[in-house]
Amino acid sequence: MVIKNKEKRKLILDRLQLLLNLCYNTIPEETENILFHEHMIEAEKMTDLVRDEEHWNDLYPEEIANIMVNANRIWKIRNKIKSGELPNDYLSDIKDVMEDYIKQGSKINAIKVYRKKHDCTLREAKDYVDSIHKDLQRRGIMR
Repeated sequence: MVIKNKEKRKLILDRLQLLLNLCYNTIPEETENILFHEHMIEAEKMTDLVRDEEHWNDLYPEEIANIMVNANRIWKIRNKIKSGELPNDYLSDIKDVMEDYIKQGSKINAIKVYRKKHDCTLREAKDYVDSIHKDLQRRGIMR
């Protein structure tokens, strides 16, 4: 059975909504360091990309796959938090450290930090660090 583009988009949106619900239910209250948790922000960005029909039609298959991979990564972590395997404030301090390493041109150290905190492959860690790097570039913090 072949899934049409419209059906695929709806399926992905439905799954992203499940992820958003999980994030909102497992994200800690604001702390003195952050108001919005990075998982919630990422899930919102991915949902917005897929929700915008015009943008959806411009996405390459690997970009769609990347959205699904990132959603799975967050889903695993948030479910571990929900079950009590990980603390509720998990990751709240690590992104700043990783951004600092990336700004210094030390992606390898950022990958190491991420892998220490996660049960993930080298590829997953590299992809995540690359996504942070792209975000820094998009925000004009790096070239």
